[in-house]
Amino acid sequence: MIKWVVPLFLWLSVTAHADPLVFMADLNGRYGSVEYHPRIAEAVSKAIDMRPAAVVIAGDMIAGQARPPLEAAQLQRMWASFDRTVHRPLRDAGIPVLAVPGNHDASIYPSFALERDEFESYWQRYEPGALHGESNFPWYFALDAGAFRLVGLDVTAPGPLPAAQETFLRQQRVAAQNEQQTLVVITHLPRYPLAEGRETETFEASSPGTGEIWVSGHHHAFFDGVTSAGVRHIGVPALGGNRRFWLGTHQKSPFGFVTIAADGATELRPWPGYTASIKHFGPKNIGPLRNTAQTTPTLAP
Repeated sequence: MIKWVVPLFLWLSVTAHADPLVFMADLNGRYGSVEYHPRIAEAVSKAIDMRPAAVVIAGDMIAGQARPPLEAAQLQRMWASFDRTVHRPLRDAGIPVLAVPGNHDASIYPSFALERDEFESYWQRYEPGALHGESNFPWYFALDAGAFRLVGLDVTAPGPLPAAQETFLRQQRVAAQNEQQTLVVITHLPRYPLAEGRETETFEASSPGTGEIWVSGHHHAFFDGVTSAGVRHIGVPALGGNRRFWLGTHQKSPFGFVTIAADGATELRPWPGYTASIKHFGPKNIGPLRNTAQTTPTLAP
């Protein structure tokens, strides 16, 4: 296998970044599809215009997890389409891309082992050159992004975080504290439910420290909430698939992507257009999470 290690100068630019980070999630369409909705390419184009320090994808880049499972040749066609539509334009623009596994591209369940093999085969070509500690790229890893320490984890099914990843997370938490960095943890499943119909699709991990930021996909719902302990949980909306109702509401989250600035300020860039810059959106509270806004805009159905 040919391996293209991402040039170190790109990751040095992330390390010293003052530009925002762009977070995307859930780009996939129907099972087995090699096509993407046009809003995916639009989002990539807008991200390139913004010149972010990096684009981080919180899982579900292709549409796997079909039954019966897809064959290797089809999975490779799907990854080739992702590369053509999403990754290559960002690479060509000099923008680093990170990703964590999702249930539709690398499900942990045994019947989808081939999908995990293909996920690993694709992403190993683009291993960053500045990983921390006992990173096991592309499954879990850590690297610096300015004042942030980014930690990506492999969370594609409900339940407790596996022991090896829990140990890694604790080590990175201590390292971030020692370096006075903000820990930003990226997973596919969230710690708390954000959307109707996905109330049980969460995971458990050790209690995060005050000031940490946890970013997730899977629930297709944007939310920027904070716990009483001061831990932020940011749900990244879907770009592919469908919109979902926020938990406890009859209102759907928009399609879009999220930016996080160097000072931690978050903005939603909703589709169509991705031009609106919305700092706060969604219901005032979801479970233990309080919306970071004092007030929220009126929501359209």
